[in-house]
Amino acid sequence: MIEWSWRIEKPRSILGGSWSSERKWLGFLQELIGAKVTGIRVQGVLPEIEVALSNGLRVASFMTAEGQPSWSLGARRLGKWLRVKRGKLHVEFSASA
Repeated sequence: MIEWSWRIEKPRSILGGSWSSERKWLGFLQELIGAKVTGIRVQGVLPEIEVALSNGLRVASFMTAEGQPSWSLGARRLGKWLRVKRGKLHVEFSASA
């Protein structure tokens, strides 16, 4: 889940993202359907997430406002969520775990 700014990257350019026209979103979000996750990377002093896909695309978060990077990666069955808190990676547990 990426709550703030995000983009979908091709190998050498940006396919689109949260600042693209919403009319275009469906087109490039459909590019993600059927792709498998091949890697997850956290990078930066304030951690941002990048998800690599089997079709060569990447989905990346990048916060552009004050506060903390606003993304989370969840394991629902385990009730665990990885997110950023006070500038560091933090694991939270949901009440249903």
